[in-house]
Amino acid sequence: MVKLRIEIGRRDSREELLEVARRIDEGEDVEFERIVFESYEALRKILTPERLKILHVIKEKNPKSVYELAKLLGRNRRNVIKDLEILEMLGLVKFVEEKKGKRRRKVPVVPYDEIEVSIPVVSCDYD
Repeated sequence: MVKLRIEIGRRDSREELLEVARRIDEGEDVEFERIVFESYEALRKILTPERLKILHVIKEKNPKSVYELAKLLGRNRRNVIKDLEILEMLGLVKFVEEKKGKRRRKVPVVPYDEIEVSIPVVSCDYD
């Protein structure tokens, strides 16, 4: 089982996330085993119910394209693409390029079987 851990409240996490962002900008493939948010509110802004539903549908239904995923979700394709871009930046979604004849498509994949969220109840800013 491949597990991702999401943590809240570690002050040194900003530098770590900036370093990962720099590596992504330079074209490196970066895999997260841990993501740290500075606050619960920051986590809620990124992992919205709609984005969590995207992860679930990808894992359960295995759509073969972004178009198929949008149809399964009953959502506008452009809005799904925007959410997928955010999830991809965090490493929560990857794309596998498939070629069918002359057409290429990007198949969304969730590389984790489980996401564990750790929320401290002391020494953490919840504002």
